[in-house]
Amino acid sequence: MKICVLTTSFPRFEDDEASIFVKRLVCAFSDVGLGGFVIVPFDRNEKPREALGNFEIIRYRYGILRRGSLAFGAGIIPNLRSNPWLIMQAPALLAGLFYQAIKLRRKYQLIHANWLIGALPAFFVSVLTGKPYVITMRGEDLRLIKIRALRLLLAPIVKRASRIVSVNKSFLKDLNELYQLDQEKLMFIPNGVSITLPTIRELESYAKVHGYDTSKKYLLSIGTLVPRKRAHLLIKLLAEPAMAEFSLILCGRTNDSSYLDELNKLMHKLGVAERVILTGEVKPSEVPCLMALSRYYLSASEFEGRSNATLEAMAAGKVVILSDIESHREFIKHGENGYLFDSEDLNSVAKIISILEDNSGKRNLIEENARRFANNFSWEKCAAGYKLLFDNLLD
Repeated sequence: MKICVLTTSFPRFEDDEASIFVKRLVCAFSDVGLGGFVIVPFDRNEKPREALGNFEIIRYRYGILRRGSLAFGAGIIPNLRSNPWLIMQAPALLAGLFYQAIKLRRKYQLIHANWLIGALPAFFVSVLTGKPYVITMRGEDLRLIKIRALRLLLAPIVKRASRIVSVNKSFLKDLNELYQLDQEKLMFIPNGVSITLPTIRELESYAKVHGYDTSKKYLLSIGTLVPRKRAHLLIKLLAEPAMAEFSLILCGRTNDSSYLDELNKLMHKLGVAERVILTGEVKPSEVPCLMALSRYYLSASEFEGRSNATLEAMAAGKVVILSDIESHREFIKHGENGYLFDSEDLNSVAKIISILEDNSGKRNLIEENARRFANNFSWEKCAAGYKLLFDNLLD
């Protein structure tokens, strides 16, 4: 079966972190016998065309008079917040997805649109060709359709889709409430988890090159440094007396200079600046080393889809301590395979960590439960779920 994958983000080169989960899914598609095309905007210096398993990656230029810069970097929505004038590039970006998909229409049977923005050109291709399309919705999509004007605008696209896949169960309930869709149209297919921990020698080498001390206790958090991720709460956590032995590694790019300034001022005000490490964007190949270095994985986010980094931390056998939000409650059983905390009660996080530091048996049990849970998810299983869906639609 040949499919056409539409996405506004995809790794541009080896070890690029841009929507790495989409690449992992496409590789898994090849493993289960699917093939076809991936259509994605061009960014800077990557190859316009390349092969990946059974797929051909096709990158198109969409900038007019200047390079297209809407799709990559922080992502479309954050880029627009930083520079609203980039909205002028949106028509060409969407038209490029549509043009490439319509040009290849005789070479595939079905369209897989990642995010609602990818579903817009899929809708028009479907109207013209009759080809079915499947939308995979992720965290930012739900935030968009909760805005009434956008929800109404996107309604025809959502309702025409053959199936809508969510990586998060709670999104399906919200989707049904917002659009009154048939239950058979909605599917939950979680992302896979992929992590291979380094050897002791590899870890020591990485620590030496990047200035980490393997004898220290580190807290780790991975995610774009934007206000909704609430990294400032994790910095405040370090000021708790029980956390004096810990340092915090904050990984992730930021295009929000004012928030970065806020974080820097806060860490100096609290006297914890020497124990906060801001790494910026990290390569996917670095994540296993950072996981292995760290004792606990934390997220204080106020909104998430289904955090890939958190599930990778669990697969790495880390105790994860997460904000008590719906998407985290979906897979964390408090006190069994991780912990949830109220963002207003950072002292409770310090207490959890103190208890686990004094009770290695309890910590080891939580780590093993986390590992066991995360091992239920693989990219091959994820791709097999999609293949079954595609087969049923084309049967």
